[in-house]
Amino acid sequence: MSIRVLAIDGGGVRAHLAAVLLAELERRAERPADDLFDLVVGTSTGGLIAMGVAVGIPASELVQFFPRLGERMFGRPAGVAGLEQRLEQSSKALGALFGAAGAPRHRPEGLEAVLRDVFGAVRLSQVTTPLAVTAFDRAASAPVVLSSRDAAADLQFDLPLVDVGRATTAAGPMFAPLVTQWGGAEHSFADGGAWANNPAAVALAEAVALAGGDVTGLVMVSLGCGAAPGTTMAALNRSWLGEAQDPATMASTVWTGEVLARRALDPSRFHRFQVVDRRVAGAMDDSSPARLAALEASVADHIAGIGAELDAAVAQLAPSDAT
Repeated sequence: MSIRVLAIDGGGVRAHLAAVLLAELERRAERPADDLFDLVVGTSTGGLIAMGVAVGIPASELVQFFPRLGERMFGRPAGVAGLEQRLEQSSKALGALFGAAGAPRHRPEGLEAVLRDVFGAVRLSQVTTPLAVTAFDRAASAPVVLSSRDAAADLQFDLPLVDVGRATTAAGPMFAPLVTQWGGAEHSFADGGAWANNPAAVALAEAVALAGGDVTGLVMVSLGCGAAPGTTMAALNRSWLGEAQDPATMASTVWTGEVLARRALDPSRFHRFQVVDRRVAGAMDDSSPARLAALEASVADHIAGIGAELDAAVAQLAPSDAT
């Protein structure tokens, strides 16, 4: 069965790179992103981009997500920034003294307002393209997949997309967990990057279920969120998820998805796009114009060098109707 799958890594504001890459695929295909994929899967801020595709927002609009809304998600009110900074420093000092992680850097109200503006009252069961987003249940110390497939089958697993987005982006140092009812019980959801920052393996599992086990025609596009040369992906990811995970665990969240997808799929049907550029380095929650301009310059240079690879992916995602 032919099935086209999109998987998007987590990475804070660096998900802007994935949005730009997706817009380039859309431009070359001359079709909106939701017409190019039968399943979209994402983690953390990559999950937000995936959610946008799943409700039919063109990638040409999703590239404006962080430039237009990033400051609302991450920014502090100017009048209290100094006080908040001092309180944050005190919290971190106490955390270091007593072995705690300290308070989250951002209050969730800005993020929640952005999610309401973008997704309104749409629920997971109502998306127009099948969707899966990763999260982590802190209370149970267990990985979680929030999927439209489960939500449609059992409304106990249905959530507003506002809550789905809030759950997948609740990285420890950045936002507090989301406590909500799901599957008939209370859960404390945190960022899915704790176990699947690259969700390609999750996408593969969801595709198997969606296709009834027949994935002979599966094509996957996996979009990374950038890495600086000489810096491990695990080290970059740690600045978003915090220092709680040991290096081996952190590396597994970054690499396992890609390794398993490459082993399962024909090399010609797995397309991994990742920007490796020194300009990618920087704070995961810095959505300033200068930071976004640096990301855009890096991804523009990357796109200029991978035209053939992008065209190969487009040929499989949107084959010509000509006979």
